[in-house]
Amino acid sequence: MAGRYLLAPFSELPPLQEDQVYLHDLIGMKAVSATGEKPRHCDDVLRAAKNHARHQHSRGSVLIPYRLKIIVRTDIDARTILINDTLASWTLWAARSSAC
Repeated sequence: MAGRYLLAPFSELPPLQEDQVYLHDLIGMKAVSATGEKPRHCDDVLRAAKNHARHQHSRGSVLIPYRLKIIVRTDIDARTILINDTLASWTLWAARSSAC
């Protein structure tokens, strides 16, 4: 079944484990930086670029890899994604995303 999509109503999706999240749940979440940068919102999740979530802000788009060393915590109830931006700044991610 590689390269195919499996569609199911949200109500029929299995419950997630503690450390899991559905990609559609990320959309609309507030992306908060560990260093206090202005929060952004996740407006889309790109599957074409492996492990990247796209966060929209007023100066353009920022691609942030959805990886353990960068995503500190995703809180579905609070609708927040805590980003470890000590590895790179929002500005650097924005520069990389404009080059893609």
